[in-house]
Amino acid sequence: MNHMNWQVQKQNQPKLSFASYKFVRSHQSYCQRTNKRMIDIRPILLFLLLILILFSSLVLTADNVIAVSSIRSDDLTAFDLTNVNRMMIIAPHPDDESLGSAGLIQAVRKNGGEVYVVVVTNGDGLSAGPTFSNYKLLPVSDDYIEYGRERQQETIKALSILGISEDKIFFLGYPDSSLQSIWSSPWIDSNLYGRFTHVSKSPYELTYNKKSIYQGVDLYHDLFQLLTDLQPDLVIVPHPEDTNSDHRAVSNFAQFTVADYESKNSTAIRVFGYLIHYPGYPVSEVTGNNSAILPPAALSNNGQKWLNYAIQADEFLLKKTAIKTYKTQQKLRSKYLNSFARTNEIFFELPEIQLPLLAFEQISDFELEQTNNITIYDSVKEGFQKITISGADLVSIQVGRLADKVCLIAETRGHLHKWISYRIFVKLSDGRTFEEKENLNPSLLPDRYFMSCFSLDEMGNPDVIGFSAETWRGSAMIDTTSWHFAILSHPD
Repeated sequence: MNHMNWQVQKQNQPKLSFASYKFVRSHQSYCQRTNKRMIDIRPILLFLLLILILFSSLVLTADNVIAVSSIRSDDLTAFDLTNVNRMMIIAPHPDDESLGSAGLIQAVRKNGGEVYVVVVTNGDGLSAGPTFSNYKLLPVSDDYIEYGRERQQETIKALSILGISEDKIFFLGYPDSSLQSIWSSPWIDSNLYGRFTHVSKSPYELTYNKKSIYQGVDLYHDLFQLLTDLQPDLVIVPHPEDTNSDHRAVSNFAQFTVADYESKNSTAIRVFGYLIHYPGYPVSEVTGNNSAILPPAALSNNGQKWLNYAIQADEFLLKKTAIKTYKTQQKLRSKYLNSFARTNEIFFELPEIQLPLLAFEQISDFELEQTNNITIYDSVKEGFQKITISGADLVSIQVGRLADKVCLIAETRGHLHKWISYRIFVKLSDGRTFEEKENLNPSLLPDRYFMSCFSLDEMGNPDVIGFSAETWRGSAMIDTTSWHFAILSHPD
């Protein structure tokens, strides 16, 4: 366009009326104000982004801090296997028994003891399992069942390397990734199905009790029957603070049945926990016979009640070979699995609690004075809400008994809040659960404690009980103690 044409077009443009001119100026002013506001918001958005990044870094750092051990392997007591004649290892999934206890298995056998392995699920609840293992892009229930069969065979092969024959391996066939639901749901008529197998009882040929269905009472009875048949003097179970829900549920069922068995048979069984899942654990996922595995700082308890088994050179090689046998899992997380092949294995003592007619025990997260020196560490993984809301951060739970009353007192790090819900639970061996969450802070207690008492008569005078405490904010649970189990003495 030349200069002359531009002038002509400019002259031919219609002139704006006063009203039109006023509208255009108003619109321009609005746009300028909007742009200015947008410019003012940008520093705020940048600040919020930095806060989010800082918070994410804080969470990752916290995970590493609670995982890095504050003790050395020399601080742990050596595991004395002198009087171990029959050991039972209870594993939530195929491979857990080898990851946590392959060295101990070999040591007990060398000393002439018998070893039995109970595998509660077949690991058939991993969504990507059939895809990575058998290249099933859209796996159906039959594919997951076949995947479970593969994992059974891997367990049989791995344990044969460690010297365990197939007749000493018991597959219970309960649903993977659903054991916490079995623990928490009503134990009878719960109508639970496998997450991916879509069945309500074990579909596997290798199943300990084919009549069992997916409900708590059957799992409890299967474990109790195995204790009766095998009569172990040492039982190895998942650590109650393991962050995998299946592991925590198996630990609960196992400890509960052992306590019930002891109460009914006037016998004593030593119980120890092995840890597989915890944030940042095991630290430094490396293999090699120069690296030791140690308890996370948050669970270390200054080394007290942790036992250390120093693996011999030949045992180390066999453990490493056994772990490599789980090919379905090596495809998914080889570095993690192989990191358990270390110079040692560690186990946490889980003593039973005896409650005579007059008794008081305290189970604590911290160094507190305690009656009878019984200390069991509960969850100390500090989430954001527990750090900021001290009144929701549980640090201890106490259990006391006076005649036909059992009283539980839980302690928080800070003062109780009206907008936090405090709950105390008692569970019986038939699966019934009693809960109290109202008026739990009587005036006789400091405001960091909440309590509730339960009538043993109303509960049918049980021989054993389980108990725990929780804090909630609205519909979200903030903190929980692990479940603990007590044997109750009754007057003759």
